[in-house]
Formats: sequence, structure tokens, C-alpha cells
Amino acid sequence: MNGHVADALVRMEFRAFVIKFWPEINPGKEFLWNWHHKAIAHELSKCGNAFADNRLIVNLPPQHGKSELISVLYTAWTLGRDPTRKILCVSYGETLATRFGAQTLQIMQSSEYRRIFPATQLSKQTTGEISTTKGGRRYATTVHGQITGHPADVIIIDDPHKIDSSLTNAEIEKTNSWADETLASRLSKPSKGVIICVMQRVRLNDLTGHYLSKAGEPWRQLKLPLVAESDELIEIGNGEEYTRQKGEILHPEWRSEDDVSLAKHNPRVYASQHQQDPMPDGGVILKPENLVEFEATSSFENYESIFVGVDGASSLAEDASYSAIVAVGIRNNEFHVLAAWRGRVDISGLKSNVERFIDQVGPSHVVIEMAASGIALYQMLRPEFDHCGIYEFPAKDSKEARLNSVLSLFIQHRVLFPSAKHRSGYVNDLLAELLSVPNGKTDDLADALVLVLQSVFLHGGHRRARINYSNRSPSLRFWRRMRKSAA
Repeated sequence: MNGHVADALVRMEFRAFVIKFWPEINPGKEFLWNWHHKAIAHELSKCGNAFADNRLIVNLPPQHGKSELISVLYTAWTLGRDPTRKILCVSYGETLATRFGAQTLQIMQSSEYRRIFPATQLSKQTTGEISTTKGGRRYATTVHGQITGHPADVIIIDDPHKIDSSLTNAEIEKTNSWADETLASRLSKPSKGVIICVMQRVRLNDLTGHYLSKAGEPWRQLKLPLVAESDELIEIGNGEEYTRQKGEILHPEWRSEDDVSLAKHNPRVYASQHQQDPMPDGGVILKPENLVEFEATSSFENYESIFVGVDGASSLAEDASYSAIVAVGIRNNEFHVLAAWRGRVDISGLKSNVERFIDQVGPSHVVIEMAASGIALYQMLRPEFDHCGIYEFPAKDSKEARLNSVLSLFIQHRVLFPSAKHRSGYVNDLLAELLSVPNGKTDDLADALVLVLQSVFLHGGHRRARINYSNRSPSLRFWRRMRKSAA
């Protein structure tokens, strides 16, 4: 490409600017260009067009380049195109604010930048304030920091909350109020000024949640979870759309399936910082300290009884509840979660998955909730196993009431989960559900576990007599083997 044409493209297209100057702040590192970078660039390109486009939220997992693109490269590009623009950049900590300022200055001091943007000349060159000879500037500060005397055409808020388990609701509300009452007042022309909030979610009431709840302000949100929770079309500019499929990792060249598995070890952090979908705080019954671990093995032989709980769904619709299965081993008066699964399947698929669990763990009891597809499942499995080992359980009470009925087991640390290195993705999902009952988006795995706990703790397994563990019933694996030999 002709050099003059390439320079013109860098001045005109932010995507071209990113490709050109990303190596300036990441020397020796390959830029793994991905569709999500294009999506961010496309949303940024809308800013400044009209009031309806001037309020943007970008929610991405950590370490996916959102700060470099927006707080560093976008500010340098904006001042290159218009050296009169006044930009105010706000970050939670001084270290971040200083680092982003230093990277922006590094780009703007480079010979290539000065050649492509000759009209943008610097009069003040510090990491805290970069000023041009035409009155523009990039001023960096911290949340609650000094901003008096610094009017802005563009405000960029980059991770306004500390990423820390000690973060309190009072601190969040203080930051939200500051953003409304102090920060927003720095816009020279409120209806024409741009506010960009780029962050990973931390709580439901964080600044993203606060902005999205505000009536009368046209906040638009680019929300890109680490793993797609549904199929979606995402605009990436130039009239193009990216089709992201359910289960797709945001940037597979950067984060692998193993990285996702590691992220899931802390369900609350995974939901908020990685999936941009924080769990509710208020009204949660169980706390993280109630969920303890055991060192799991691949053997299921050393349990007094093994229960499989089945919670069948009533619909296959995309927004319907899942069918869920949880296997629990009982030993020394403890309940060990051994395996879990959930999915949207028809009755045949549900039956196949239950039979897979039976073959895998060899349960003594399969307990099925008598509701939705569970009714048909019970009628199909009971004769198949000669009416042995398959038990019905009534569907009654609210989900919250059911969990409360066995809450003491969690508080006494009698319900245990596999340690992180032995934990499947579905067990991670189960932990996430337990921590969000009764306000979570899903609770089917939690229901299946509670079904087992209620069955044993309250109803003696089959609702007639408390189980005598010293006289364990033959396992379903035994019944299946007997049936096959008879055939």
C-alpha cells in the first residue's frame, strides 16, 4: 500500500491506528488481532456523532486489551485527529492511571506518530498530563481524585472499582455518586460530551449496573463474556457482523479451555469478572465459607450409599429451565458431591444421561422429582430396574424453602465438593447456583442436590423409612447386571 494512503487510513480508521501503534507499547510481542477488538473499535467510532451515541459501556474479562485500546490508543488517536480535544481519564488506582498515561505519551512521542499527525505537537509531556500546543490534553487522575479546573470533551472511566473481595457496597455507592455528581459535571457540553465506562463487572450495583439503571440517559453496552452464553450477532464495523456461538471462548488464541476451567474455580468471580454477569448479594442463603472441599478420587467404591438426584425440565425452549442430575456419595455422615450435569434435552436424552450416571457411579438410589419430565422418567425407569432403586420424590415448597430445610448440613460442613483440580465444569455451575439461590438465573443443579439431601436427611431415601447404611441396598449396577444375565 502507498505510504500516503496508509497514513491517511491510520488517521481515518481507529482499527488501522491500533494495528500501527500497538507494537509501540508492546515491543517484541505479537498482536493477536481478534474480532472483539474490531467490535470495540466500531463502538468507539460512534462516539461523538450524537447524544444517543455518546454514552458507552464496555464490559470485558480481564487481560483482553480493553484498557490499551480505549485508555491508551483511543486517546492518542483522538488527539492526533483533533489536538484541541480535552480528555479526562479516570482509573481506580494511581498506578493504573500513571501506566496508561505513560503508554499514551510513548505513542505520541514516537517519530511515526509525529509524522502521521504533524499538527499535534506537545507542550506538556508528563504521564499525568499530556497537553498540545492547540489547547487539547489528556489529563489522568484517580477515582475521587482532583478534577477541578479540568473540563473535558471526553471522559474515560477505566475500572473505577478496586478488584478486591473487601470491596463494600458503601464504597461502590460512593463511587457511583461521585461519577454522577462530580465527574459528569466536568463535561464542557453535557449533551455533546462523551462518557466511556470500560470495566470488568464486580457487583450488580457497580458503576455499570448504576449507569444501566438510569432513565433518560442513552447508555449502550458492549458486553462480551469470556464464554458466550447464547448465540449472538455482534457488529464489528464496515457493515460486518460477527456470529458468536453459544459456548465460544472470547479469544481462543489468548484464553484456552484450560484457562476457562481455572477461572471457574471461583464461581462468584467467574460470574462477575469473566462473564460480566454478577451474582446477587442480597438475600443469598449460602456463603462461600459454607461450601467446603474434599479430595476426590476416581473410585466410587468406598461409600455407604450413592444417590443420584434428577430434576427434570418441562420445556426445551432456550430460556427454559435445565434438566439436572447430581450424584452424591454418603460416608461417615457426610455428603460428597461426585458428579453433576445439566442440559436441555427431551425425555429420551434425559433418560440416556441418567443411565450414563448409573453406569458411572453405580448408585444405590435414583431419586426423581415428580414434576415435568421427571414423571415420565420415573415411569420409564422403574420397570426397567425391576422396581428396585428408583424412587419418586414429591415436588412441593419453594426452592428457597427446600434449601433452608437442609441448610444445617451446609453450615455443619457435611456437604462437600471436589477440590478444584478434580472439579468438573458442571460442579462449578452447581457451586455458582448454590451461592445465588434464590436470586440466580438458574438453580436446577442446586435443586437436584437439595433433592438428594432432603430425600436422605428428611425422608430416609424413599420417603418411608430412614436408611440403614449398614444394610445397603444392592446398587443399580447390580440390578442391571442381573437383568442382563437373565436375558
